[in-house]
Amino acid sequence: MIKGGFHGQVLRVDLSSGDIQSQPLDEAIALKFLGGRGYGAKILYDENPPGVDPYSPENRLVFFTSPLMGTKTPCCVKCTLVTKSPLTQTILMSFSGGHFGPELKLSGYDGIVVVGKAKHPVYLHINNDDVQIKDARFVWGKDTVETQEMLQDAFGDKAAKVAAIGPAGENLVRFACVANDRRTFGRGGSGAVMGAKNLKAIIVRGTKSVKLFDEPAFNSLVTEIRKRFKQSEAVKYFRKYGTSYGIDTYNELGFLPTRNFQSGVFEGASQVGMDACLDAETGHKACYFCPIGCSAVRSVTKGPYAGASSEGPEYETLYAFGSQCGNDYLPAIIAW
Repeated sequence: MIKGGFHGQVLRVDLSSGDIQSQPLDEAIALKFLGGRGYGAKILYDENPPGVDPYSPENRLVFFTSPLMGTKTPCCVKCTLVTKSPLTQTILMSFSGGHFGPELKLSGYDGIVVVGKAKHPVYLHINNDDVQIKDARFVWGKDTVETQEMLQDAFGDKAAKVAAIGPAGENLVRFACVANDRRTFGRGGSGAVMGAKNLKAIIVRGTKSVKLFDEPAFNSLVTEIRKRFKQSEAVKYFRKYGTSYGIDTYNELGFLPTRNFQSGVFEGASQVGMDACLDAETGHKACYFCPIGCSAVRSVTKGPYAGASSEGPEYETLYAFGSQCGNDYLPAIIAW
């Protein structure tokens, strides 16, 4: 019997029948395929029918955590989403930080497996042991930020965490993402798989704790790790600049995506790079129990986009809306 790191329960939801079950974690699989990536892939391999259409009700949608998630271990927040991709027709494996994964773990489940298709838009409500399929027609058509806020209001607890799709997922856009806070399970079209199931979102609140095999020894090790984080110059640098350092670094190396990959060097890199982002910074946010807090809040104080604010933008957004488009105006990137 596993004595630490797992709750030992997997939530199974069939949207077609409305059946909800909590099933025991397969300990042999959990130990052989440590973490959400391995366990989720094993579920997909064992349970998805060969050749299944990604939009079929039979395609499994799997959210899975890891043994260290929900503990005080730094940087162990990446929840795994596994399904069959409508974009590539192969396995889709995506990861998202933030707070959704730890909140799921603290609700008492190591993972969620969703099959079937609801008759109308629904969302999955998880409040520890209280699991319900609820009508989501009131948020259908809303973007992911609106959906998160409206579902938290309906839930009655702003501490609840939401993974949701927007209009792209609802309309089965093959590269649609699933948004969690202002982070995403990106690539491969997992949002479209949720849309095909009429699953608008999952909202979860957990107040349980993760069992540890040797709590004193574990806490001692975590304290030492966090001390090393605090002393690390690399961590200090990353906290200061976040992923925006990638603009300057990759531009200097000659492979910053520029003007639809026509070039690897952008003459306006300094206008959207790490120092420009630092000047626009108005706050910091961190994932669950993370000592780094690399996610900066950046705001626009003047000009046509005055009042706009964003968590980030991260490197991907900076190059996609910046150098890739030949745009060196940071306020527009923050606003978009």
